[in-house]
Amino acid sequence: MRGEMNRVFRAGWLIVMVTAGSAACTTTRAEVALDRPALDVPPPPPRMIVPLPPPPQSPRPDPVPELGAPGASTTAKPRPTREKEPPKTDPKPEEKPTETPPPANNAPSPVPPLRIPDQGDPDQQAAQIRTSIDRTLGTLNGIDYQKLQEARRKQYDEAKLFAKQAEEALKEKNLVMAKEFADKAERLTKELMGR
Repeated sequence: MRGEMNRVFRAGWLIVMVTAGSAACTTTRAEVALDRPALDVPPPPPRMIVPLPPPPQSPRPDPVPELGAPGASTTAKPRPTREKEPPKTDPKPEEKPTETPPPANNAPSPVPPLRIPDQGDPDQQAAQIRTSIDRTLGTLNGIDYQKLQEARRKQYDEAKLFAKQAEEALKEKNLVMAKEFADKAERLTKELMGR
């Protein structure tokens, strides 16, 4: 009896789901293409250009008499004298003289070639890179690969690959690439150990 009720309930549930699913795919109204009349575009309005009125003439100021002219006054009015106050001495930060920028040249200055800064002795660099690679490989060899999860195995493989690429670049005397690969391998190994 219970199994039959369960079967009836499942069948009812299935009918409800099928009905709801099919109702979701139907629309309530059909799309009909409407015939609309073409729009009549009116002609552009006639263009009438009206000239602007001339600007109003401002009256000219009276001419100023020349300095040596007989009608000009040669005596100046005395200015009232002010009593001078003693200068205030506020502690001000010492102002640095501003350097005037050199005059701009019209010709653009040539762009210097890009160069990697000198890192010192190449043999010493190679030894440091070799130490980094050996340290990374030693750490990776101490990890049980079989116990790692999938994401950590991928990280382990990438660290090994970077260490191998660093060794190849070191054999080719490409210290810049060898250092980059060794640094990436070491960083991945530290992240792997930190988890």
